[in-house]
Amino acid sequence: MHTEFLQTLNERHVLSGFAEIIKHALIADIQYFTELKELNFEHIEELDNIIRQSIEIKNNIVLQDFEERSIRKALNFGHTIGHAIESEHLNHNNPLLHGEAIAIGMICEAYLSYLSGFISMEAVMEVANYINSVFTKVDLDSNTYHRLIELMQHDKKNINKGINFTLLERIGLAKVNQTCSVEQIIDALDFYKNH
Repeated sequence: MHTEFLQTLNERHVLSGFAEIIKHALIADIQYFTELKELNFEHIEELDNIIRQSIEIKNNIVLQDFEERSIRKALNFGHTIGHAIESEHLNHNNPLLHGEAIAIGMICEAYLSYLSGFISMEAVMEVANYINSVFTKVDLDSNTYHRLIELMQHDKKNINKGINFTLLERIGLAKVNQTCSVEQIIDALDFYKNH
């Protein structure tokens, strides 16, 4: 690791990468999530330990499931909705970076976790409030929702005809291979838009 290199990036690109770090905490380690919430971005040297923990989480998951048949799908948290939003925004004058779209996806998919009966609204708000404190809010156009659903329906992670998600069983524990209805997905997009 050579975190000094991060000093060559602007803040927007650093934060884009940080979205994946947040994801690792949410799917695998609640204590790590607590540490992230206390992180001071003014002290770049603090990132060494944060990045090391993130690498360890991802490495542990990948080594357990090299062919992505089970637990490795946990790494998709935030990505089903996030990839659709990222694709939709490619046509904009200032497209979203990957991490910016995944941040939106994580808030939406945390809300889907609530709608699926896994986590409390309090936990959703904890996730949403933290992510919104790190990332600039994006104005989602509800007129694009059906296009986003269409993009999700063509996601390679889908099983049969359902849209496949990794959700949160609790903060720090992922639940893979979950399907949600179009109505639930629209509710989740509205939650992000209105929160």
